[in-house]
Amino acid sequence: MKGKFIVFEGIDGSGKTTQINQLSKWITESNLIPKNKQLVITREPGGTKLGQSIRSLLLDTSIEKNPDSITELLLYAADRAQHINEIIRPSLNKGDWVISDRFCGSTLAYQGYGRKLDIKLIKDLETIATQGISPDITFLLDITVDESIKRRINIKDDRIENEGREFLSNVLLGFKKLSEDSYDKKFDIKLLNELSKRRRYKINEGEVIGTHKGAHFFTIGQRKGLSVGGHSQPLFVIDTDVKNNLVYVGEGANHTGLFRKALEIKKGSGKWIRSDLTIDFDQRMDVLVRIRYRQPLQEAIIYNKKEGFFVVFKNHQSSITSGQFAAWYVGEELIGSGVIN
Repeated sequence: MKGKFIVFEGIDGSGKTTQINQLSKWITESNLIPKNKQLVITREPGGTKLGQSIRSLLLDTSIEKNPDSITELLLYAADRAQHINEIIRPSLNKGDWVISDRFCGSTLAYQGYGRKLDIKLIKDLETIATQGISPDITFLLDITVDESIKRRINIKDDRIENEGREFLSNVLLGFKKLSEDSYDKKFDIKLLNELSKRRRYKINEGEVIGTHKGAHFFTIGQRKGLSVGGHSQPLFVIDTDVKNNLVYVGEGANHTGLFRKALEIKKGSGKWIRSDLTIDFDQRMDVLVRIRYRQPLQEAIIYNKKEGFFVVFKNHQSSITSGQFAAWYVGEELIGSGVIN
């Protein structure tokens, strides 16, 4: 049985150490962890021996010249990659539970919003460093900048903490943006199945307007070739039922049936070009997805569940039809594809 991965995030002084200690005590006393399994407490940066050296380079105020922002980002990525391979993945594979003080959210908040580095670049590095590992749950401890400064008044600041109020305010804004973004929420199988359903045109929403042989010729979003008039807005194909030779239509370009937040990949159709970037069951990966040729790449998360392989988009997508190909990328590199169910 795979273990559980819990992460605490927040600006400096938010109380992560205190809450991790409290949760660790409660988990141990509650017998939640199966017998013969351990609770592993770790941190970023510095969760490994190599990571401790990287942590010194990142946070030591005695270093004569500070690392460049990109150098800093790469050091954090290196620390995370080692952390994943040496501590987190082996522990989870053994069935142990892992609690980490910081993970990917901190990099997005500190380097993305604090340093103003490109978010896409950070996410691409995150994909490489994490190799499909993501927390089962993340706790964000939210305090104000004033409270953070007040709590740390008698503590010597490290190099990052020494950046000042404006920097910390930007980091706090980054954490709040990440917590509010539904794109980063955890999706269970019930929600994935619901999101990936096609929205058929219900009988009580309209009337029978005729029959047409050859439903398999129609695609979602098709407007021309319906030969139906008398409506104030254009009609669009929102679904087809080839077995019963039915075409479902909706009126207006904003009809909900035209849009999908998620889709399921047909079983057995998924192909991986980069075998080193495949994801195991119950894992997820942040990717870019393209449905139609020359369509712009769209931000999404792919989920590999025992019940199916799902793609969840950051923004709703229109005119997605069963039988189309979905291709997923890391940056500009194609890593896999599959047929939409």
